[in-house]
Amino acid sequence: MKWHEIAESHLPDWDRQLLLTDGSFLQYPYWNEAYRLLHCSPVYLAYGDAQSLLAYVCILTIRAGRRIGVVQRGPVELVQGALTDEAVSSLYEWAKSHHYAFVRFNPADADLLARLARIGPTRCSDSFPVFPGYTSAAFELVIDQNEDDRAILATFQSDVRRQIRRGLKAGYVVRSSDGPEQFLEAWRLFVANAKRKGSTLNRPMESYLEMIRLARPHECARTYMVYSNGHAIGAAFVVRDRKTAVLLRTASELTKPSCSALMHWVAMRDMFRAGACHFSFGPANPPVSRYEHRFGPRRVLCPPPITMEMMPRFCHIWHAVLPGLVAIKPRLRWLARSAVGRWPPAYEKYRGERSSESYRSSNLRVNPRRWSAY
Repeated sequence: MKWHEIAESHLPDWDRQLLLTDGSFLQYPYWNEAYRLLHCSPVYLAYGDAQSLLAYVCILTIRAGRRIGVVQRGPVELVQGALTDEAVSSLYEWAKSHHYAFVRFNPADADLLARLARIGPTRCSDSFPVFPGYTSAAFELVIDQNEDDRAILATFQSDVRRQIRRGLKAGYVVRSSDGPEQFLEAWRLFVANAKRKGSTLNRPMESYLEMIRLARPHECARTYMVYSNGHAIGAAFVVRDRKTAVLLRTASELTKPSCSALMHWVAMRDMFRAGACHFSFGPANPPVSRYEHRFGPRRVLCPPPITMEMMPRFCHIWHAVLPGLVAIKPRLRWLARSAVGRWPPAYEKYRGERSSESYRSSNLRVNPRRWSAY
């Protein structure tokens, strides 16, 4: 059996097929196709034959003199036990025959990490830290969900529950949408929040709009907005795979009472109803944000990155200049964003087609008067 490329016309089917697996959203075509605007070319491979496909992987490809590959939380098993040493060795041979200098993996589990280390020359480090994507981290902060609202609220610290109650009492309304219009409204808050905190947005708005367009048929991306008297004061952008919803972006105005806790609560429960039994705050490194810690998440350790090298001589030179690339990492990200041309108005056809829901205090299935018991 060998790895072979997947035709572009079949990619929407793979989003649907991956929703039947435990694969991470980082391997879904809807997530990776949006990286084309950042000069990354996703290559999609399947392992097996036409009658029996056993595994899948997306390799984000960057050209830097040679081909550099990035695999985030992959490969994905379509059949349990399919990622044998033979399958991983075949992937190594495919990358070598297609002139990749190296492929950096962020494996989904420790078993795959050990298997990769056994096949070919490897380096236990992140050989491409300048990649403007879902960054490597020591762990993720995850909330396990179930149908009992009260049981989940009991795991939150008292000040989080207090903020939810105050948000409800203030009449805040949370609306969600899987279309581009609400995200365009949220983008203003994301940019303002980044400026206030002195941080940067790793991806341009156009990349998010493309992701929303591709994820919409599968209900894998939603924007949540909090309104006070018709004025937007908070926003969150969430994507999901079969089991886990991930908070990618969040922002709120400095209003009192704070709307953040109510927004997070509505988003995680809405995603639970969509089928995601876990809610992740995303990758994190010590020290943990005090605000996220108040929700009582558990830490899910992330295996460290590993690099599979196909061109040892190039890799030696690459690692010699890598410290300089890391030093100018913010400028590289700025160039990637500024290089995006004018976005074609493909989202215009969605205007007027709002797919949204309004959440008021009566929609949360929890009586705020009974929270004092916690």
